[in-house]
Amino acid sequence: TKRNIEDSFLHLAKTSKKGDFNFLSFSGHGGQIADISGDEESGFDSTIIPVDAIANGQVVDDDSTFTT
Repeated sequence: TKRNIEDSFLHLAKTSKKGDFNFLSFSGHGGQIADISGDEESGFDSTIIPVDAIANGQVVDDDSTFTT
């Protein structure tokens, strides 16, 4: 679910230390949506499409929730 993916990213961000190397492998669907922040040269943000995307939306690549 979107919440599980976001919680896992947040846990990774909070527990990683300087010098750590994190590798993420994802098997699923991804997509693109229009970039509203203007930070993408292509004009699109990349997304992960979780199983509950219709009800809860996609996970967007520049979501500030994951910064620590």
